[in-house]
Amino acid sequence: MSIATLPRRAPAFPQWRVPALFASAETFLEREREQLALWWVVALGGGIATWLALASPRAWTAGLLLLVGTAGLGATLGRGRVGRSIAGFALAAALELGLIWLRSEWVASPRLGRPVITECSGRVTGTQQLAARDSVRLTIAPEIRHCRHFCA
Repeated sequence: MSIATLPRRAPAFPQWRVPALFASAETFLEREREQLALWWVVALGGGIATWLALASPRAWTAGLLLLVGTAGLGATLGRGRVGRSIAGFALAAALELGLIWLRSEWVASPRLGRPVITECSGRVTGTQQLAARDSVRLTIAPEIRHCRHFCA
């Protein structure tokens, strides 16, 4: 009994030339080494844009993990400029994403979690005429110690 061999076929996917790709990227980054620092601003802006594009803390956490993972991947690519650039720029974007998230949490004003009817005392800081509803909207600065049901 003999085993028939199948003829060799070309691979279904094209052969990626990864070493050539890294070599050309390394050459490009070496040529542009004086201007790499200017791209840090773009990386920081990318972190802010990521925070603006994603809508929830869960998405921000996923984005942060993705950026840190990309930085780790860049660090494992070797000693060349390609790996260091990927790692540095991903870390800069992750740092800025974390900073903008921290800042937004720090300056966030308390909000009511649901509509409530409550008694509150405070100082009126502004009025707004609502012509369509034939009413007036009052903006107040509440004294928190006198307000009940002020849960976020």
